[in-house]
Amino acid sequence: MWVDDGTKMRLVGTAPGTCDPAWSPDGERVAVVAPNVLWVLSSDLSQTVYLVDTRHSQAPGDELAHRTLSSPQWAPDTSRLAFLVSSGVTSWVEAVDARTGRVVHTSDPETYEFAWGADSESLYFGPRVVRLP
Repeated sequence: MWVDDGTKMRLVGTAPGTCDPAWSPDGERVAVVAPNVLWVLSSDLSQTVYLVDTRHSQAPGDELAHRTLSSPQWAPDTSRLAFLVSSGVTSWVEAVDARTGRVVHTSDPETYEFAWGADSESLYFGPRVVRLP
């Protein structure tokens, strides 16, 4: 993945298939996904955190399915990240603590869209709202 900080471009080594960059609302970090992992990089690229590895998470309905990640979105206060997980059979949303990668919510299967509420504690799945701890 290439990152341009306005003065130079740098190649950041992540993994093949890295995509879906999502800048944090404060501009301090960028989240990117590869097929099975989520990274968070600092804006100056001095820190890269390997945050999530879905090969070790529980998949709703099919624990042996291959999982891919996409569409990371930051909570407005940057404390959490949510992203879509697909198993090839179904999709769901996981929300994690942006510092530790600890899963704070897993949606029901057959969930394909989500959005953060302004309070950073509410995840919207269409008309349904889930308040996170």
